[in-house]
Amino acid sequence: MDWSRAKTVIIALLLAVNAFLLVTYIMRENEARGDELTLRHEVSEILSLQGIEVEENIIPLDSVKILFATVKARNDAEKLALRLFGEVKETSDGEGTVYSGAGGNIMFLKEAFSLVYESGKSVQTPDDARALAEEIARKLSVSTSRNLIEVSGGEGSYAVKIPQVFSGVRTFASDIELNISSSGSIIGSGKFIGRGRLIRAEGEVLPTSSLMIKFADVVKKQNIQSIKILEIDPGYIARTPVSGVVMLTPTLCLRTDAGVFYMNMTDGAPIMP
Repeated sequence: MDWSRAKTVIIALLLAVNAFLLVTYIMRENEARGDELTLRHEVSEILSLQGIEVEENIIPLDSVKILFATVKARNDAEKLALRLFGEVKETSDGEGTVYSGAGGNIMFLKEAFSLVYESGKSVQTPDDARALAEEIARKLSVSTSRNLIEVSGGEGSYAVKIPQVFSGVRTFASDIELNISSSGSIIGSGKFIGRGRLIRAEGEVLPTSSLMIKFADVVKKQNIQSIKILEIDPGYIARTPVSGVVMLTPTLCLRTDAGVFYMNMTDGAPIMP
């Protein structure tokens, strides 16, 4: 037997099988995506008939999934305060704990914090304010993304919002807000989640197409005659921490010309953050 020829034939057969499997997989994926695009178009038309204007391409496809998750916090409040102020003094009044040091103080409540901080840095431009906000986020062990940090104002005072992010997924209604002066004085507050360790939990979320139809019901119940959807983003809303655990509820955020709406992706119910 010519083993060299036999090996060549076997390799050719294996390559042919792999090519067939790859083509089959691509065809199935294209077919599934085609079905999703058709469904998205139908949903857009249904919404339009109910007075809801939305550009079809901003509706997430049903294959976009957000998983149930929890965050097991690793933050030590005193360590965070030390990063900001160096040596600190701790006081407690039963409602919260305050750490004071050179340049300010930070108070930690059950699920929030407030901050007064003299950074000693000159802030003359929006980029200066963004850079200082990033520094504060790092010292608080907050996961964020530079391109999500919003800076407004000018001429000596900047308002900054720092959205918190977990595993690349946005958390809604948990922005840290800072007011920064040109001298680097900062007054800040927000729902404090911190970095923590993300734990995926079991559970299913509703398809986006179903959530959009449920949103139409919400609009109808609120007697809104016409509405335009500007942005649709899947993410999380953080629930009250218990024993160091933060529950993250899969949420669809719809920004419209009539305000912001949050839909629970597990049951389609509206959420009030």
